[in-house]
Amino acid sequence: MYELWRNLVPCKNVLKEKENGEFMIVSSANLEIFYLNESARKVFSLMDGRISIDQIIDRLIEVYDVDRSVLEGDIIDVIRDLQWKNLVSLRRRAV
Repeated sequence: MYELWRNLVPCKNVLKEKENGEFMIVSSANLEIFYLNESARKVFSLMDGRISIDQIIDRLIEVYDVDRSVLEGDIIDVIRDLQWKNLVSLRRRAV
């Protein structure tokens, strides 16, 4: 699964985001409010619409003491959850 996603670029679909201690609060385009835990906040904060999922994992592997394949699966799960909430969309990297 990761091989299909690795070169995709996540883009935020939020109106507003705010750090609140350990959490990040984000407001979706349809005015729903979501609270992201510390792990999801780190992933979300790296999504700038320019770097790929693979590059996000490269940055996070330096933070977390975990096997890369485990991190890859966890990041895909976080991105899927953010997509389900319409907070993130994926696009192909411009060549």
